[in-house]
Amino acid sequence: MIIVDRSGSNELAAVGLTSNCFYVLLLLGMEIVLIVGVLAAQNFSADNKADITDVVEQGVISAMIMSVSILFIL
Repeated sequence: MIIVDRSGSNELAAVGLTSNCFYVLLLLGMEIVLIVGVLAAQNFSADNKADITDVVEQGVISAMIMSVSILFIL
């Protein structure tokens, strides 16, 4: 939720466009982290302890890469 003070139409349009871009990037970052939990649970149920470690490590690396790239985009 974004709170906007009384502004003109140009400012309000800029806030609307920026918030849409922000939410798209936010959802991309969240999906990377959420899929790590699914893959770790799948490997846990298959009793693959080494694969759980690999999935979590790759998830952390992917999340860091995604967060740094989102930082430069915004």
